[in-house]
Amino acid sequence: MTDLMEALFEYINKVTLQNYLAVDSDYRISSTRRDTWSLEILDHLDEEGRALFDRYEKAAFQEHSCLLEAMFLATVDLCRELNGRLTA
Repeated sequence: MTDLMEALFEYINKVTLQNYLAVDSDYRISSTRRDTWSLEILDHLDEEGRALFDRYEKAAFQEHSCLLEAMFLATVDLCRELNGRLTA
């Protein structure tokens, strides 16, 4: 991504997206459940299991970050395509 695209992605990810999620009750419920359950899981794991769970969460976070970036890039491409059709 270009520097401009990185800046736009950062802004959307940290500001705009949070505004949408703040009013999404399904997101808030799911997020609360995930936080609660992840702590409960840790209570049932030994040291090796906790280390594995930590690696799993890091990989899931990285996967989610890649998904958000891909969605952003797909949206930019769609905007370019629509702009081309509207101005042609």
